[in-house]
Amino acid sequence: MTNIVYRITWPKNTAEDDVRTVLVRIYGEGADIFFDREEEIRTFGLISTHGHGPHLLAKFPEGRVEEFIHAK
Repeated sequence: MTNIVYRITWPKNTAEDDVRTVLVRIYGEGADIFFDREEEIRTFGLISTHGHGPHLLAKFPEGRVEEFIHAK
């Protein structure tokens, strides 16, 4: 039931310290009985659009891709 989250990083250009990082979230199996995924993605997108939290970069049936925010 737990989501699997991957942090993916790749270089934007030839500078090693200039990278792009995203999170790929794969939804856990069986969680659909507890969560309405369509409502969750609508809410996440709305919050993202208003600048609160990470940006929603992509969605697919089994999960989503979101902006990575580095916390200190």
